[in-house]
Amino acid sequence: MLRTDGAVLARWPVDARAGDLASDAQLLKLIGTGAASGALTVAGDAGRGVQSASFRRVGDLPVYVVAGVSRSAMLGGWAKTVGMLAVIMLPITAGLVYVTWVALRKTRVEAAISRQLREEVHARADAERRILESQRLETLAVVTGTVAHDFNNMLAIITSSIHVLKLRKPELADEKSIGAISRSVQAGVRLTRQLLSFSKKQALRPEVIRFQSWLPAADALMRATLGASARWIASVDDDTLPVSVDAGELELALVNIVLNAKHAMKSPGELKLHISNDESSPADAPMVIVCVIDDGEGIPAEVLPNVFEPFFTTRQRGVGSGLGLTQVQGFCRQAGGKVTIQSVVGEGTTLCLHLPGLLNAEVGDSPALQIVTKISARLLLVEDNEDVGKTTEQMLQSSGVEVVRVTSADAALAYLASANPFPQIVLSDIAMPGRMNGIGLASALSRLYPGLPVILNTGYADQLEEGTAKGMRVFQKPVPPELLLAEIQECLRDVSNGA
Repeated sequence: MLRTDGAVLARWPVDARAGDLASDAQLLKLIGTGAASGALTVAGDAGRGVQSASFRRVGDLPVYVVAGVSRSAMLGGWAKTVGMLAVIMLPITAGLVYVTWVALRKTRVEAAISRQLREEVHARADAERRILESQRLETLAVVTGTVAHDFNNMLAIITSSIHVLKLRKPELADEKSIGAISRSVQAGVRLTRQLLSFSKKQALRPEVIRFQSWLPAADALMRATLGASARWIASVDDDTLPVSVDAGELELALVNIVLNAKHAMKSPGELKLHISNDESSPADAPMVIVCVIDDGEGIPAEVLPNVFEPFFTTRQRGVGSGLGLTQVQGFCRQAGGKVTIQSVVGEGTTLCLHLPGLLNAEVGDSPALQIVTKISARLLLVEDNEDVGKTTEQMLQSSGVEVVRVTSADAALAYLASANPFPQIVLSDIAMPGRMNGIGLASALSRLYPGLPVILNTGYADQLEEGTAKGMRVFQKPVPPELLLAEIQECLRDVSNGA
């Protein structure tokens, strides 16, 4: 307890060292301002240290009560308690931190494993989907390939029958009905080529084509396909490189594109064909672009990705097979190129074939097919299909060929062992029942009867490629009668010349 002038009236605990407050003491300065109460921090002497103090005036008397406590005494208990707690909690906290770290690490590992598992599940599901799609397409390819082969046999029957009919009754050659049948046969041949292209069983006969000389001949075919409903404009740059492709497949691809454009355009429309080098292709791997541009209705963006799918069509039910653009894509892939398509609804469609160009290629003129009507020859025909065998036999006989027909390779070998007179040539199908097919028969005949020419025909690409690789004369069904007769005559000429 002290007066306002700093005189200490009483102190507890008693401290003999303490005296009255100095006139410049911080507490007296606050009392001097008339403060009735307050708190302050007092810097004590060396023995007391820093103190926290509070004061209050006693009524109206010039007397103040001051209470103070040492900061070290106030914090000492707290520090002791906190220290004890730290000693106890630090190991526990460290243990908890470690357990948390281990749990977090394990969680991250499990999350990574879970993510990897999900990715593998998705990858496996995608792989299974692709496998199922591949199996579906493979099954479909086998079916379409078989159908195309059987259909080719039927076309061969029709083709041979027409040839016989024209020879026996020349006055019917110009009949409209005969022409309609011939055009239907050609349409059937194009359809089977589409099926075989889709099933990857279409045999290719690549040849070097220079578009500057090829286009004028193909132009008439395209104009006839398009008809009078649209204007046809075809052009090719002078410096366009030649390509090595199957000419028939190239023409079929363009016919398919033109037919699609024809159905998409409103009359009168305009269809353009432009062929040029791809300036964006590398110099050491040049590409040639064959673009067909129409001004038709265009293809919606959501439909465009599906146009190359087998049997997909935007036409009315029963119009078109849905294999046209599939054949185009298959042709480009087999030729080592690709096909691209761009379309804007209401403006038209641009479809381009990208084909590998040839930097150094020699282009020769194909020899013209000689029309043969009569041949004096003895021929052994090996054909197991009854209808195909009969019509082929009649076709050959109508051209003066003496024909003996058997139905298997074994029967052919048995006949030749005792034949008199001996046949001058053998014409055989490749796919036949028995232990030996046509290729095996041709190999056996080359050993047993050297110099006996053998002509093979088939509807399967693998058999055609196998026979061609072995240097045999192989043709794809249906073989046009004119081509078959010309080949027979060529074989006989080679035999007579000792070739």
